[in-house]
Amino acid sequence: MFAPCARRFSSLARSSQIRRKALTAVRSRVAGQRGPEYGRVHAPSFVVKSRFFSTDVEKTPAAFKQGDKLVDLSGHTWVYKKGKEEGDWFWYNESTWETRNSKPLTEEDDIKEGELKVDKPEYATDWEDPRFPEWVQYVEFNSKRKYYHNRATNEVTWAPPDDPTLDIFRQEIEEMTKNLTAVPSGALPAPTGKRLAAGLIDMGLSLAGGIVFGGLVYIDIENVVGSSAAVGFMAWGLFLGRDMIIERGTRSPGKKLMKLEIVREDGQLPSRWNTFFRQSYLPVYAASSMLMPYIFAFAASDLGLMLFTPKHQRIGDFIGRTRVIAELPDREERLAEKIKRDDEDDAKE
Repeated sequence: MFAPCARRFSSLARSSQIRRKALTAVRSRVAGQRGPEYGRVHAPSFVVKSRFFSTDVEKTPAAFKQGDKLVDLSGHTWVYKKGKEEGDWFWYNESTWETRNSKPLTEEDDIKEGELKVDKPEYATDWEDPRFPEWVQYVEFNSKRKYYHNRATNEVTWAPPDDPTLDIFRQEIEEMTKNLTAVPSGALPAPTGKRLAAGLIDMGLSLAGGIVFGGLVYIDIENVVGSSAAVGFMAWGLFLGRDMIIERGTRSPGKKLMKLEIVREDGQLPSRWNTFFRQSYLPVYAASSMLMPYIFAFAASDLGLMLFTPKHQRIGDFIGRTRVIAELPDREERLAEKIKRDDEDDAKE
């Protein structure tokens, strides 16, 4: 069981490693680009082939008014707003929460190929964007105006790069999640009675496993105290890991028998780490004798959350960012997709 858990941990860690690797690559690449050039006055003014826009991307046209919306080249929606304190107008990205003073580039902008005259640069700034590691920001010697230079393609533009194909974070995330079917957000939560029944089934199976293990220990050491401890240890271990055992760690035997399934908040099937964290707080109940009478209030709050929250989530669901729903007809297809993707990730490693 531990080897699959390690593989799942490695797969989960990849998403957090994307940003660290990208930032490291950007810093090393930018350091190499700017090392001898940073702060140095370059050759006289030069002309490069570049794309430019007939609309003024530096200043937002006065034709826009409060609440106007645009869709940029990345497919994100920007809203035109006015600041409450300083009264400045700006564009707000509803997806990424970014703000900018210049109008975002859209498909309606008149993109032309031509020569863009740029004065000699005074210095390279410390601007950097992990999404666009090939771009460096310079300041013109005379006008002090900032522009952006792509060291790979020799392209120059006044506006920050807005090309969605250069967004390495977005490409990595899309690659990791594409072709995976998600459960609709409106899927109804599982009936409380079935969840309790599934829990009792899992508890019975865990106790049975503990008794078998304790019997084997007794045969080996012939000690009642030791075998009793082994029963409790194994029973608790199986109960805590019940969701991690079958079907690639996506649900417990009790849930399978009761036709229930666990899904993440984004509708995807959970990993073993999601299901592990769902049970991570249960050892509190093992210490019930030391927590009297507070343990009853804790259990009541856990049950109350499962009964009265909109998605019937207990404490473990909030920790693991999961919820329990009635099994949907397409579960086998979604599980097959998850297994295929996990196997592909393991093969890459």
